[in-house]
Amino acid sequence: MGRFLGVFALISALFAGLAGAATAPKSLSYKVRSATVSARLTYSGVSTDATQRTSGTAQLTARRATGLHARSKGSLTAAGGRISVLLRLKQTERATLGERAGPSDPYVERQCADTRARNATGGVLLKRLAGGRVEVRWAFPHAVAMICPGPVNVGKRLEKRMARIYPASRFAVKHPTITLSGTTPFEQSVFSGTYRWRATLVLTRR
Repeated sequence: MGRFLGVFALISALFAGLAGAATAPKSLSYKVRSATVSARLTYSGVSTDATQRTSGTAQLTARRATGLHARSKGSLTAAGGRISVLLRLKQTERATLGERAGPSDPYVERQCADTRARNATGGVLLKRLAGGRVEVRWAFPHAVAMICPGPVNVGKRLEKRMARIYPASRFAVKHPTITLSGTTPFEQSVFSGTYRWRATLVLTRR
């Protein structure tokens, strides 16, 4: 009887170990094969006394910087993770500014424009959800009005909407592709407009 109980306990422990291994979350790591990112802020506004008006756009486009693969990587663990990539950014602003002395006077307009390029790090945040799902959230730079007058930190304030849920199986393939995209209106002080974003990451599972 004692021998039988010992064998039974051994078999039970073996099956428990196999079950634990089967349900244990798998940690996955990746390198970034390619990344394309764009964001566009379109806005207009009139001051409360109607003596100033502004309309403009701020545009960001980016691609993975070449020759720096070690800095373009990420992982997905039991809790979540992050995919980071070094980007070469181009940021462009264009705005038309109008001023007038009074509400019956015509606007006198002038133009504001700026273009600049730089390197920056961006990516996506990953969060495990119930039901074998993964939330992917935007963590890239945003299109911003910095040189020309306009709304402030629009993209940053909209980040809760800039997410998508994928099945976890998407991340287990050899070359997962992740896409985030959308358009949403916004209002901020005297400004209103739209913010549009799109990012595509092609990964290689290590």
